[in-house]
Amino acid sequence: MRLRIAAASLAVMTFFGAGVAHADTEWEMPYFGGMTLDEARSTWDAITAGEGPELKTRIINTAPGIPINSDSWTVCGQKPYPGESVDASSSIAVAVSPPGMC
Repeated sequence: MRLRIAAASLAVMTFFGAGVAHADTEWEMPYFGGMTLDEARSTWDAITAGEGPELKTRIINTAPGIPINSDSWTVCGQKPYPGESVDASSSIAVAVSPPGMC
């Protein structure tokens, strides 16, 4: 009976990929400074092949009356810093502001 349960568990884990296939994957955080948010997102997706953590956004240095169009805004800062290792459980973010306001 135990053999059947173990075999069934192995079959299910193999079929669904065991859910941890990419847990050990790490990426080096690139430098996003001066890029637009859209460019930073595309760069991050290319580096991680869509497997990495979400690139979160924080809007800074804006003023009343400036329309919110953060996709074309400039990256002014980021966490973690360039060169640091990140994995799927890491929290990563960029700070963006309108062009010329970093």
